[in-house]
This record gives sequence, structure tokens and C-alpha cells, in this order.
Amino acid sequence: MPISRREGFRPLRGRGGGTLLLVSIALSFVIENIIRFFYGGQIRGFDLPLTGPLVIAGMRITRETMAVITVSVLATLLVGAVLTLTPIGRALRAVADNASLANVRGIPVPRIEMFGVALAGALFGLSGVLVGLDLTIDPNLNWAVAIPVIAAAIVGGLGSPLGAAIGAVCIGLAEELTGVFLNPTYKGAVGFAVIALVLIVRPQGLLGDKVDRK
Repeated sequence: MPISRREGFRPLRGRGGGTLLLVSIALSFVIENIIRFFYGGQIRGFDLPLTGPLVIAGMRITRETMAVITVSVLATLLVGAVLTLTPIGRALRAVADNASLANVRGIPVPRIEMFGVALAGALFGLSGVLVGLDLTIDPNLNWAVAIPVIAAAIVGGLGSPLGAAIGAVCIGLAEELTGVFLNPTYKGAVGFAVIALVLIVRPQGLLGDKVDRK
């Protein structure tokens, strides 16, 4: 992560979100193929014991799904607490809002950025483990989950952790309802449809800052 940030992203500072997004996608392809070269492209999965589902309020929920929900909620609350209640979290938000002004105020911007990259990497690693509890793992899995994740962030509002959590619930419900009323193969298109709709109706998302139209 430090190498990719130093060699790939630091020279592009100030180029805009679109450029950084394209670089991120290109870098993900490079990392994916490096991993595929060393570990192969076989489908893998966790060797979990077979257990019966839990019944909660008449709903049958697998223990793996319950573990994913519990860990996700705890991780969301923990990240929210770090960002709002700790000095380093407030510094991270200040750098994300305006790095130049944060530097003038004496905040060590490079170190704070490294903390943000490390925190994001830890969350991505945790999410990979949680996805592996519910799905088989293969090198192409990232794009199967990336579109709903991006859609959730856009729906909730970029820069808002609470908005991202609300957006994730909305996307999940939309995908499951699509599977009920339409062919389940269309579930993958829900993320694209929601992204297009939100960008047209409310570009800032549910909890994001207002976007000025030009």
C-alpha cells in the first residue's frame, strides 16, 4: 500500500477524482494478475463446519450471515468512533476536506494520509474475509462486489460513513427485491441503475454535501 500510494497516487495529487479512479482500477488489475500468477485462478473457500441456521423472528439466517452482519456493524461503529472521537480521526477528516489548509494548521498530512491508507486496507482485508464466509473466492470476485459497494457509497453520499452504511442497506434490499420480481440474473444491473438514478436526481447522495451544478 505505501508503494502504490507513493508511486501511483502522490504524483497525481490534484488531478481530480476521475483520474484517481482510473488509476485505482488499473492498479487493481495489476495486483489481481500478480496474485493470480503466484496463487493461480482456482476457486477457493473456507472449510467451515456444517451447522443449522438460526431462526430469528421467523426468519432463517445462517450463522455465517449472522457473523457477517455482526462484524460489519461493529466495524462501522468502530470506524465512526475513530473518525469523530479521536484526534487522528478528526485530523484525517480535515486532510480529506482540505489537505492544504490542514497542513497550514500543523497537521502532518503525509502521516495522516498513510494512516488513512492503512485503515482502508485493513477494512478491505476484513471485507474480503467476510465475503469469503458467504461466497466462494476467485480472482474475479472483486468486480462482482465492487459495483454494489460503489453504488452504496454514491447513494449514501461520498465522504459519509453513515451514508455508505445506509446506501449498502438500500442496494442490498433493491437487489433482493429484483430477484423476487424479476429474473435473478438482473440483480447485477441494479448497482448500475441506482448509480445512474442517484447521479441524475441527487448527485450528492442521501447524506453528502450539496453539489453545485454548472
